[in-house]
Amino acid sequence: MDEYQALARAAVVALEAAHKPNWTEVVGVSVSAVVGFGQIGLIAWGLRQMGKASEERNRQLDQQAETLGKIGQALDRQGEVLAELLRRTK
Repeated sequence: MDEYQALARAAVVALEAAHKPNWTEVVGVSVSAVVGFGQIGLIAWGLRQMGKASEERNRQLDQQAETLGKIGQALDRQGEVLAELLRRTK
């Protein structure tokens, strides 16, 4: 019976040693975590940059719409003036 207990204890010790992480596993998990958080940071930065670019593009489009509106008003006024000139020359 002592022989079986010694064998069982040796098996328990071997199993406990097998489940303890060694330094390479710890380093591997740490590196993976750092890379993962780095990727999350880069994605967040990229999304922020895209938001800024979108705001700038919207501002430029608003300015273009305003300019086109003014040009349209000027053309309407020019058309009115030309129509008046044509009426006077008849």
